[in-house]
Amino acid sequence: MELNLIIKKLGLSRDVCSQDFLLKFFESFFADRQGITNLDPQLAQFENIKVLNLSHNKICRIEHLPPKLKELELTGNRISEVQTFRTPLTSLVHLGLSYNKVKNGELAVICKNFPNLFCLDIANNELTEFKTCLKWLEE
Repeated sequence: MELNLIIKKLGLSRDVCSQDFLLKFFESFFADRQGITNLDPQLAQFENIKVLNLSHNKICRIEHLPPKLKELELTGNRISEVQTFRTPLTSLVHLGLSYNKVKNGELAVICKNFPNLFCLDIANNELTEFKTCLKWLEE
């Protein structure tokens, strides 16, 4: 909504419609129930996104995240795999993964990729060994 108001005030402008402008403009993005199946490599180019909500889609793998992301909500997807990042995403403090297909082994990858998590919602996944899960979360 905010972008539409700015465009109306400025009129049609090539600068506003450019890829460079759009990649820098957004700080939050919500696309709930849109049938999204994967996280495209271009997602990582949105350098100012801090909040990303892609709940209730069909995403199977966490990958290609924006560099300044603080909150990632992926509730109700099909997440079963997390890409191992070259460098951890230290800005992420909230990760919502309830109602997915996360298994025990992926918790170690999550903890390694996102070392500064304050909140991790992993309710209703395919976690079976509670003591092993706690061990990864404690490290």
